[in-house]
Amino acid sequence: MVKLVTLVLLVSMSLPIACSTDTAVDSGSSEGGAGGASAGGAGGRLSIDGTGKGGAAAGGALASGAPGAGGGGVVAAGAGGAALPGGAPGVEVGGAAGAAGTPEAGGAGAGGTAASLCTLPNGAPVTCTTPPPCHLAQGASCDAETGECVYPYLVAGAICGDADVCTCEPSPALIVTEPSDVSVLSGTPAVFTVVAAGVPAPTYQWQECLGSGPSCDSVTDLAGQTSATFSLSAPTLADSGRRFVVVVQNAGATLTSRPASLSVRPHPLTGFDQIASGYAFTLLLKGGQVYSMGNNESGELGREPYPGRDKVPTLVVGLPGPVKKIVARGETAYALLSDSTVWAWGNNSSGQLGNPSVSLSGSSKAPLPVLRESDGLALSGIVDLVVSDGGSEGGAPTAIAWTESGAAWVWGSNYVEPNTPDGSSGVTHLKAVQNGYFDGSTAQRSIKRLALSYNAGMAIVGDDSAVYWWRVGAANGTLVQTVPNTSAPILDVAATMYLNWFISSDNQVFQYPSSTVYTPPALVDFTFPVDWIYAGSALGDVSFAHDKVTGAIRAWGMNSHGELGDGTVGGSARSPADAVSVLFINDATQVASGAGFALALRSGGAVWGWGTNEWGALGTTGDSTNAPTPYQLTGP
Repeated sequence: MVKLVTLVLLVSMSLPIACSTDTAVDSGSSEGGAGGASAGGAGGRLSIDGTGKGGAAAGGALASGAPGAGGGGVVAAGAGGAALPGGAPGVEVGGAAGAAGTPEAGGAGAGGTAASLCTLPNGAPVTCTTPPPCHLAQGASCDAETGECVYPYLVAGAICGDADVCTCEPSPALIVTEPSDVSVLSGTPAVFTVVAAGVPAPTYQWQECLGSGPSCDSVTDLAGQTSATFSLSAPTLADSGRRFVVVVQNAGATLTSRPASLSVRPHPLTGFDQIASGYAFTLLLKGGQVYSMGNNESGELGREPYPGRDKVPTLVVGLPGPVKKIVARGETAYALLSDSTVWAWGNNSSGQLGNPSVSLSGSSKAPLPVLRESDGLALSGIVDLVVSDGGSEGGAPTAIAWTESGAAWVWGSNYVEPNTPDGSSGVTHLKAVQNGYFDGSTAQRSIKRLALSYNAGMAIVGDDSAVYWWRVGAANGTLVQTVPNTSAPILDVAATMYLNWFISSDNQVFQYPSSTVYTPPALVDFTFPVDWIYAGSALGDVSFAHDKVTGAIRAWGMNSHGELGDGTVGGSARSPADAVSVLFINDATQVASGAGFALALRSGGAVWGWGTNEWGALGTTGDSTNAPTPYQLTGP
C-alpha cells in the first residue's frame, strides 16, 4: 500500500523542510496547461496552485519527479500547493522518472524509491525509516502526550506526512526534579512543583504528608491537585510546618516524591501610627483601625480568644468608626474615635470602663462607649484623654478626658479627681469635674497636656503653659499652682506610678514626688537634652527619654528581662543619670512598656520590641526567652 502525502517545496535548500518517510510517492495528474516542464532543468521553480492544476513555467520541476512532454501541464499532489519564486535550479523530488505525459495531461510518476525529503539546518540529510522511530540523536523528541516525534528543525506551518506520527517507545515514570521546600510570607501564594518524565505521560496526585519523621506516617490526598504544580493561594502562619508529597505514576512505574515543607513567615510590622502597652498586652493603631496582641484574661484584646493569649496582632472588632488615639493601662484598653467619643474594653475593677452595664470586678471583651453619669449619653466632644497607672496587674486606673474648651470628665478609681467636693474613691462610671477648669476659677483655660500617676495628677493649662498639680487628700483635691524653677515655657508632662515630670522648652526636666504637694520641683540630672519622656508603669519598672540631639532612646529602671534594651539582662539603671541607650533605635516617635517588655514605634511606622514575650505582647517573633536586643516585630 502506497501512502499519499503532501509535499512542501521550500525556497532555499539552506532551509529545513518537513519530513516525509513514505517508501513511494504517487502523484495525481492535472489538467493540461500552456507550456511544458522539464525534468530537473534550470530556471525557476514550478508554481503549484491549490487546486491540483499545473501552472505554466519555463524550466520548472515536476512535483512527481517525472518529465513532462511537450506543452502539457504538471502534476501537483493534493490540495494546498505553495507558490514558489523562480531562480533556483530544479530539484528531482521523488526518485525515478515517471512516464511521459501528453500535452493535455501530465504523466504519472511511477514507482519512485524512498528518498529523504528532510534536511537539518546545516544541509545534512535526515534518514527516515519505516516504521519511523524518534531519532533522538538528530534532536528529535517524543511528545508523550500525543505519541508523536517532534523535530525541532521543522519549518513552522510545514505539512508532514502521516509517517511522521510515531509511536514513542514506553518508558517508566521518572521524577527528574523533586519538589523543593517553600518559604513565603503569610498570605502569599506557596507553589510546589515536580518535574517528571515517562511514556505514556505520568499522572500526578499531591498529598499532605502527616507525621514528623523523614518519611510520612500517613498521607491524605489533596482534592483536585492532579497536575505537576500544586499551590496554596493564601497560607497563614498556622500552615507553617505542613509537608507535601506528590505521587507520579504511569503504566511503567509509581513513584512518591520526597516530602517538601512549607514555611510561612510573618510580615514585619510596619506602617503603624501609634503603639500602646498595658500590663501584658499591646495595642497597635494603623489607618484608624486597632490591632491587639498578648494576654486576654480580662478581654483586653477586645476579641477572641477570651480568656486566652494571642501572639498574632489581630483587628479589634466592634469599634463603630476610625480611631485617632489608643491608650492601654493594666488590663484595660481605650480608644478615642474620630467622632470624639471614647470607647473602652477589658478589666473594670474600678469602673475604668466608664459604662454601668459592666459590674465592678467585671470585664468586657467587646468595646463599649464611655457614658456620662448625669444622663447616660455617650461622652462626646473629647479631644484627648489620659489614664493613670493602676498599680497592679488588673489595676485601678483613673481616666480623664477633656474637651477643647477645657471641660474635663473623670471615671475609674477617682483617686485624682480635681475640683470636686467629694474626694472619695470608687466612682462606678463617670463624674463631671466641677466647672471643668484646673485653677478653681470660672475662666475657661484649655488643657494642653495632662499626666496621671497612681494617686496624683499634673496638667499644663492655658496659653501661658502654667503647671498645676493635685493629689489625693490635698484640700479635697483642690488644685495647687506650682511655680517651676525655670522661666522657660513647659512643653510636656509625664507621670510614673510615684513620680510626676515636666519638661521645659529649654530641655530641662523637673520632677515632683507624688506624695506631697509642697515639695519644690527638683531639676533632674539628665546628661543629655530631653524633649519627651515616656514614664512606664510601676509594673513595667522602666522609663525612657528621647535624646533631642542624637535621636537615641535612653532607658532607666529594672532590667530583669532585658527591658532596658541595651543587650544585657539583669541589674538596673536606677536614675536618669544612669540611663543607657537602647540599641539600634535612633528614630523613635513613640515608646511603650509593660511587665518585662518594651516597644518602640520608629519613623515610617516599623514596630520594634525587646524583653520577654511570655504573653505574646511582642507578636509572633519572640518567645518567653528574654531578648535584651531590640528587633523588628512581625505579624500575619
